[in-house]
Amino acid sequence: MTLIMKTDTKPASIACIGECMVELTQTDASGETFGKNNSESEKLLNVNFAGDTLNTTVYMARLLEASDSTIHYVTALGEDTFSSQMLAAWQQEGIDTRHISRLSGKLPGLYSVNVDATGERNFHYWRSESAARSLFSEALTDEQIESIATESSLIFLSGITVAILPYESRKQLIDLLAKAKQNGAKVAFDTNHRPALWKDADDARHWYQQVLNLTDIALLTFDDEQLLFADQSVEETLQRLEHIPELVIKRGSEPCIVKSGRDIQSVVAQQVSTPVDTTGAGDSFNGAYLSSRILGADPVAACQAGHRLAAEVIMHRGGVMPKAAMPALQLSEGKL
Repeated sequence: MTLIMKTDTKPASIACIGECMVELTQTDASGETFGKNNSESEKLLNVNFAGDTLNTTVYMARLLEASDSTIHYVTALGEDTFSSQMLAAWQQEGIDTRHISRLSGKLPGLYSVNVDATGERNFHYWRSESAARSLFSEALTDEQIESIATESSLIFLSGITVAILPYESRKQLIDLLAKAKQNGAKVAFDTNHRPALWKDADDARHWYQQVLNLTDIALLTFDDEQLLFADQSVEETLQRLEHIPELVIKRGSEPCIVKSGRDIQSVVAQQVSTPVDTTGAGDSFNGAYLSSRILGADPVAACQAGHRLAAEVIMHRGGVMPKAAMPALQLSEGKL
């Protein structure tokens, strides 16, 4: 069973919509993540580019490299050096950048990551004026929006995609998703809730529900569902979202739950003794899951692929593991 695309003969065209930021990771002079025992003189900042949807886009581009699929990233950047470096890096990854706009006077957002001894993270963000917030108001042309809505087989976005946009732009995003679905596209959505980006929980719930009403594949995290909707169990989440045909509930190192139609199964996660950095684990899971489904894997096999890739990713620092360090993964019927 494959993730059904618009036609059986035309290659998949995937549009991932969101924001990429400049990522600062604190390290010591040897490149190890900075810890409390390091002296001030040993502190270094490692600069990368990451963001939840961008991370997923990169992993999909790598995993689908041998296929005929086209992976688009849809965002807005500035005209600064960091934005130019981002664009060049994505093109090197084989990502189609035709729907990326450069805005004069704008900059990408920035965040710093501090990682503790267990690999868990603390984030600090500077993104209130990021170029991606102007994606619909200043960046995308009517022709680009029409192209995304009519040519995409699959559109992937996250709760952060929605949260960073102003009110009118959120409405435009919902309209785009609805039109794409009318044209045969599937919508995949990861809530990836960040409370600080929302006015309040009611506002977040309202807009998430707008997207979930259009979602074909939900890639959720149970902690988010508990926080936002007070779900006491996975069963409550499944019942609340029973209208979504395909749904994955990620639970960290615990088995994930996957629902396809009426079939519900638990899929054991790959165990890692001591994670280096859990940044991007869920994003890589999403990338492997969606890539596997596009290549014909069933949802359980796609979850297994997601777990395996996430287990590799958390042994590296940052939101995207270096391409040179990417294991020799082969997607064949969902197996990594």
